[in-house]
Amino acid sequence: MGLKHFLHKINQTLIITTLAASSLLSPLTILAEENPSASENHITSTYEDECKVGRNVNKTFTDVKIEHKKWDGEKVDGVPKGYSDSSDKIWEINDEQTIHTFFDGTLKNENLSLKKGDFFTVQLPPETRFEDLLQQDLARAKDIYTKDDDNALVATAHYDSTTNIITYIFTDYVETHKDIQIHTEYVETLNQDKLRGNQNYTFTGNYAGHESSYRYYLDNWSENDVTRFKSVNSQNPSEVVVKLTEVNPINKIFKTVMNAKVSGTGSKLTFTYDQDSRVSRNADTHLTIYAVPESEILDGSFRSHNNTWEDVTHTFTRTENGKNLEYTTQNNTHTKYVVVASGNYNPEFGIWVQLITTYTDTISGQTKSSGIVAYMSKEPTQEWAKAIESGDLTPVERCVPHKDLKIKKIDSIDKNKSLAGAKFIVRNEAGIEYPVTTDDKGEATVSNLKLGKYTITETEAPSGYILDKEPKTVFLDDTTPAIVPYQIENIGKRSVKIAKVDADDNTKLLADVVFVLKQGNVEVKEVRTDKNGVALFEDIPYGNYTLAEKSTITGYDLSQETRQVSITEPGEPLDLGIFTNHKTIMPTFVTLEAEKMLIGKQLEAGQFKFVLKGNGIEQKIATNDKSGHITFPELTFNKEGTYTYTITEENDGQTNITYDTNEVKVLITVTKDKNGQLVAKVMYDNSDKLPTFTNKYTYPIPPSTTRVTSTTSTPNSSKIPNTKTLPHTGESTVMWIEILGITIIILTCFVYKRKNIK
Repeated sequence: MGLKHFLHKINQTLIITTLAASSLLSPLTILAEENPSASENHITSTYEDECKVGRNVNKTFTDVKIEHKKWDGEKVDGVPKGYSDSSDKIWEINDEQTIHTFFDGTLKNENLSLKKGDFFTVQLPPETRFEDLLQQDLARAKDIYTKDDDNALVATAHYDSTTNIITYIFTDYVETHKDIQIHTEYVETLNQDKLRGNQNYTFTGNYAGHESSYRYYLDNWSENDVTRFKSVNSQNPSEVVVKLTEVNPINKIFKTVMNAKVSGTGSKLTFTYDQDSRVSRNADTHLTIYAVPESEILDGSFRSHNNTWEDVTHTFTRTENGKNLEYTTQNNTHTKYVVVASGNYNPEFGIWVQLITTYTDTISGQTKSSGIVAYMSKEPTQEWAKAIESGDLTPVERCVPHKDLKIKKIDSIDKNKSLAGAKFIVRNEAGIEYPVTTDDKGEATVSNLKLGKYTITETEAPSGYILDKEPKTVFLDDTTPAIVPYQIENIGKRSVKIAKVDADDNTKLLADVVFVLKQGNVEVKEVRTDKNGVALFEDIPYGNYTLAEKSTITGYDLSQETRQVSITEPGEPLDLGIFTNHKTIMPTFVTLEAEKMLIGKQLEAGQFKFVLKGNGIEQKIATNDKSGHITFPELTFNKEGTYTYTITEENDGQTNITYDTNEVKVLITVTKDKNGQLVAKVMYDNSDKLPTFTNKYTYPIPPSTTRVTSTTSTPNSSKIPNTKTLPHTGESTVMWIEILGITIIILTCFVYKRKNIK
């Protein structure tokens, strides 16, 4: 018999009796606890292949129909009352009433796009849980099978009690079938730890992406419960209500909740766990005692915990009295308590437990013990035992929806080139790390990852590639396939090598020359040549670059040469050969000079001007110094060549000066010496001697003197005294000068004539 069919067969009637009152209480529904102790159930999470999920296909359902019906399990003449009329809007929680939900929908799958691992989900209303007698996290939803003779498995069902979500994961059946019609049913009962009190409430669930609601008036407790608690006073010191809330047939344990009210404080209070005498009590049997605030209503809502309650178990003394356990305090501090009993049972006898509250009122002095026995017949416990023996009921292994993450590492340029040896750390949001390394196919797979956000960080790049330090984020969600591919490109790297030598002597290696690689105007990397004249640009990423010289060493010109570099694949260093540098040619300087001579007169400094011009320069002016030396401004030569100039004297019209009209031709030859430096050789009219400009000063000739003879009467000689006549010195001097000038002219003509004859 299947487990779910078995659960619907179980007789849920409990025999409830009281010690202080003879009234028979209504049968109670056995519920499961929402968050059971892991130590009791040893729940493990598994990552079976059937739980490897792909895409959520909730939105692909068509022809959806959802119905909610109230089921009344109370029996009349041994037959359940069945489904209530739709007009009945009162949900009697503790009277075996549950809500049955029916879901129908169709997956057209016309193009066979559904794949194994695709799934749909059902979110039961958060305030409900499965109406199973099992502890809640032992509950299982039904798998989906075909209704034909093949009875093929279409989807496996996985219920998570912590979220109240059922995930249906498709098998490969959906990859070959179209027009798949899905029908599922759910039994929903109230989670009394989330809702208490009698009230109207709307429950909303989501069934394969389709929201649906139902509304009822919740009848959480009976009037008898309310009346019983209201009757507590000094003459009636204690009252209780009890409900069996969960059963774990695997560990053969159960829990029962007792609500107790006493008439006062400051007196002796005892809670007694009365064990079935046929069952040996195990070591884990115990009571947990909560004190309820006085302002809080204590009713028939059987809650197992609440944040407003105080655990006061430690204020009670535990004693073992035969088959019973007693928890006693001599001075109680509250009047309202919730006692959670954890006990064990024998499947052959069913479940029997009695919880008793004994209190002595301080005013009346009366002592009263109030208790209720919760009894389950042996039929369901024996059926559970058979289910366990046959394997229908096994320890819980929660199947966790998960995915695989497959990393593919390729070359950023050659997409078909897979890269082995790349190391990654895959990290989830909790910080758990999964290290992986790509194989020969460039692939690395991390399996069994829960849905969520992950980061992929490369920790070691493949040989010849740049490490990508930027973490990548990937979401494993309901939109991705079961195996999520994530392709990461690696940019290759390669070194670039150049050598720097002297342009005139390739054996001379030049160190400390700075080169730069640029992309556009952006400098990517700068390297200086070593003692061997080598510059090595290491680990340069794929790309196009320009190599240029940025700075050079003293004595050499900065090279203007550039080279284009293209890196498209990893490999040995890319050797660009040699760059040559020419020595820096220092300019050579030349100062042109000449001499000045003046005949006939003393030469004065700055008396005459001389002009230098030619070879495209602006004419330069110089004057003679006192000694007759002429120095022109310095000329600068930056390259080899032959340069011609002329030097002439400027006739500034000085009186009695005959100017030298000669034009001196200057030839300057610039060449390189053995060290490659410029040197200049100067020739003046084909001579290396300085030229001389000669000017002549001619003294001015005064005008001729005319003698005047006076006609006078000669006196009588006897009357003229005998006096000495003085010579005419002035007239004689002039005469001799004239004679000398004539003589010089004659001699000059004679010499000139003889020269021409020769």
